[in-house]
Amino acid sequence: MRTSREVGPEVLDGPCTVVYVTSSHCSSCGKAIPWLEEIESRTDGRVSFVKVVQDKDTDPLRYCRGFTKIKGWPFTIIYKDGKRVDFFYGYESVAQYKRRVVKNIREFMKGG
Repeated sequence: MRTSREVGPEVLDGPCTVVYVTSSHCSSCGKAIPWLEEIESRTDGRVSFVKVVQDKDTDPLRYCRGFTKIKGWPFTIIYKDGKRVDFFYGYESVAQYKRRVVKNIREFMKGG
């Protein structure tokens, strides 16, 4: 999973991109990283996974399309062909989080 300071056009460079946005002050936000890396390993590079960390010196969302308010950390945005197809806050459980991500990227995974 690569890290970026913001979500800009260079991040949305493939057919499918999963963007995980976290904050440097969120102590539990890192819990999803292993799950995302496990899902990423099943895509053979066909899906870009990007982690964006907001801190006091960055504004990672200035290029995100369609945002009005951020209500909490972390959140995940999934883009296909540069268009946002899903957006969700946090995670209720590992299984629910994985299901939500996989539902959106299934066509790009090994074995489809």
